[in-house]
Formats: sequence, C-alpha cells, structure tokens
Amino acid sequence: CAPPPDAGLGHPRPHERPQVGASAQKEPLQEHKRHAIRLATFNARTLRGEARRLQLLATAATLDLHVLAVQEVRDTTLLDHAVHGYTVWSAAADATGHAGVALFVSTAVRVLSVKCVVPARVLSLKCVLRATTFTVTTVYMPPRGSVAQRAVVDAVVDHVRPDGHPHILLGDFNGARDVFTRSPFIAPHRVCCAPPSDSG
Repeated sequence: CAPPPDAGLGHPRPHERPQVGASAQKEPLQEHKRHAIRLATFNARTLRGEARRLQLLATAATLDLHVLAVQEVRDTTLLDHAVHGYTVWSAAADATGHAGVALFVSTAVRVLSVKCVVPARVLSLKCVLRATTFTVTTVYMPPRGSVAQRAVVDAVVDHVRPDGHPHILLGDFNGARDVFTRSPFIAPHRVCCAPPSDSG
C-alpha cells in the first residue's frame, strides 16, 4: 500500500526515479548464463558422414552448449573423440545400423565416468562443470508399447538412483511416460518438454 502523494515522505515521483541502464538490466541474465548448465537434445535421424557431424558440432558451439544429447545416430563407426571444442561419447548403432546415441560434451565439462546402460539406446555420463557434479543420460526409446521399450524403461528407472547430485534425462522417449511415473526418484514436474496431452 503506497502512501498518498501528499504524505510528504520524500518518495520520488515517477519522473524523478533513477533510470536503470541497459547494462544493469542485462546483468542478472548474464549472471544466470554464467552459472547455468546449457543442454539440448536432438534426434538426428543419422550422423553418417563427416559433414553432418561437423554441422551439428558447429550448431552446438554457436549455442554455447555444455552437453548436446543426440539420438538415432545410425552409425556403427562413431568413435569417442575430441573435435571443435567437444568430446563425442557414443553408444553406436546396433548391428542393423539402427538406433545409436551420442553425447557431445564441451571440453569445459570434465567427465568422471561413462556407462552404457543399454547398448545403442541409453548412454550416461557423470560430469563436473565448475563446482557442480551432475549425471546426464541420453535415451532413445524403442517404439511405444513394444517389449523392447518396456525393457529400456526398466533399465532407465533402475539406473536413476539418488547420489546427492542432479540427474538429467534427455532424449527421444517415443511416448514412454512410464519412465517418469514408475520411479520414485524422477519427478514428473521436472520434465522440461512434456508431450502434448493428446499424444497418448
């Protein structure tokens, strides 16, 4: 409740209030960006071909991402290597040349451990960025309702266990909501991009 204008309390009138400069307005955003972990996920359909990989790396660098999770790489030869400021960790495609996942991790992030939870489907890294330890997992779910999908859901739910640090799931879940409802350790309200309500 503001006092009436004639209360004599010395409050500046609107035209007398100090103006906040553009640089001051940007400071909170810049501070947030400096401390944030920048993540993205992308179903690539394929990463066969060096040009396609370099294009994706260039996009990650332009967005200044710390971690880019990629699904459906469809490449049996994708190896773990460093290029253009990123280290590529991969669980390459299966013998038929399908699926496959990868994590493009900025060299600013230190990787503590790597775990292939499900070959060609689920890859997990435990990382440190500045003073923050976190685990990031990329998931490519099999088609909804399939026996294979139920097996991958079970593996993901079993993998996400409390260790005192954030665990981030990124990927193409193919409508597998079970992964967010069956585990007591995965909060549904933490899902960043939930599918539309009519998507089943």
